[in-house]
Amino acid sequence: HKGDYKQAGSYHSECLRRAQRSLGSSHPSALQALNNLANVFLKQGSFRHCEKLYREAIRIYTRYYGEDSPDTLASISNLAVLLNSVGKYKQAKLFCNRAFKGRSRILGPSHPDTLSTMGNLANIYRATGNLKEAESLYRQTLAARSRVLGLKHPDTLLSFSNLGAVLSETGNLKEAEQLYLHALLGRKK
Repeated sequence: HKGDYKQAGSYHSECLRRAQRSLGSSHPSALQALNNLANVFLKQGSFRHCEKLYREAIRIYTRYYGEDSPDTLASISNLAVLLNSVGKYKQAKLFCNRAFKGRSRILGPSHPDTLSTMGNLANIYRATGNLKEAESLYRQTLAARSRVLGLKHPDTLLSFSNLGAVLSETGNLKEAEQLYLHALLGRKK
């Protein structure tokens, strides 16, 4: 259903209904279907529906699998990204910090999911104008991703771009240009 989000929404709604009916709402497959439907709503721009489903997934994951389950933390992180994208920065920061601390503790500070959440936290700081904190987190994310994933990994290249963007906003244009160039050349290879 690539690009056809209306049809994808119908398909994922039916998958969710069937999974919940046959397996129960707390079954991992039903929860995955719930998250998949939330992601479709996100792509459709139906943020209110998406937020509702992410919150429901967090509630169920937490109840049955615990606060520190990687799936719970993934849903918390997804909600943080959504809240940031719709301008609910205070809530976004709370959820993102929660996901970051949990992922750091459970998965480790260098796990790709932890690093993704660190980058998301930097995005929130950037969106709220806290450019100094955003820069610091972007630098940490870039250093860790370079070490863990390599310089040419798409997530590392994204980190080059994100740091370049915040440096551009703070007037550090020379370093920003170097970072953008590295990201661009890395994507072309």
